[in-house]
Amino acid sequence: MAFCEAKLYNDQGEICCMATGTFQYLKRLATKNADGERVIKPDGRQR
Repeated sequence: MAFCEAKLYNDQGEICCMATGTFQYLKRLATKNADGERVIKPDGRQR
């Protein structure tokens, strides 16, 4: 898991906005099948 937080300040040093995010790491998808052919194209689309 990854937790992120960011704050944006204006010229007077006041917080204008704040954002948080939580992300879960996933295993990378296979890019080639057993025959060595590409399963996922370089542009990210599946065959």
